[in-house]
Amino acid sequence: MAFIECKFKSKYTGGETDIIVVLPVANGKELFTGKEIYDFEGKFKTLYLFHGLEDDQSSWIRYTNVEHYAKSKNIALVIPRVETSFYTDMVYGHKYFTFVSEELPKFVRAIFPLSDKREDNFVAGMSMGGYGALKLALSKPNEFSAVASFSGSPDMIHELENQQIETNADILFHDFGKPKDARNSENDLLYILKNLKESNKDIPKIYQFCGDRDFLYKNNQTFKKYAESLDVDIVYEECVGGHEWRLWDLWIKKFIDVIG
Repeated sequence: MAFIECKFKSKYTGGETDIIVVLPVANGKELFTGKEIYDFEGKFKTLYLFHGLEDDQSSWIRYTNVEHYAKSKNIALVIPRVETSFYTDMVYGHKYFTFVSEELPKFVRAIFPLSDKREDNFVAGMSMGGYGALKLALSKPNEFSAVASFSGSPDMIHELENQQIETNADILFHDFGKPKDARNSENDLLYILKNLKESNKDIPKIYQFCGDRDFLYKNNQTFKKYAESLDVDIVYEECVGGHEWRLWDLWIKKFIDVIG
């Protein structure tokens, strides 16, 4: 695998931003060099991988074996840094959703051999990144075929309304604004899912994972039951555990095995 740390000036994040791109070896011929590798004309499947509130673009690489799992399935990884934005176009701040949904895919595909086909593109994330992954896939259903949320906060608006999320209130206010304005908005995943179902568009396959001791367990149950009430195809899995990398490492392997 090629491990690339990339810094570029973003139009939407207020200046320089950092991403990590991990590329498989072309044709899987890691022990060879020369023409059979560098004349590769194909395009790789791509997994966009989102970090959590207290993490950055390096966390998935540092705390899991995701690079090894991706290598085994010949899948490229793209991991952006989004600060504490919750992957939103912040009410008081920068446009991080526009960054991950528009600018980032265009940038990486212009430089790296990454497929733009729906069936070859996936997104996953943990905690804050689980919310962001679901938001991206459900908002751009023609661009992603599957999405995975690991200990995410899919019913984020409920958390805002009840002030239950374990994070700084100032962060949430800057990201989402007032709770009453966030309900039935582009940041309300239940609202997005309902509209998507009613539109009869193809919905990305949803994989949802959460530990039974996670502080976001009830939040995940709410989203699961709501998706099922809409007859949305969702794969849900829970196990004993909390909000922890041990579980996220297990689950990212499962997801990569499915999409690989």
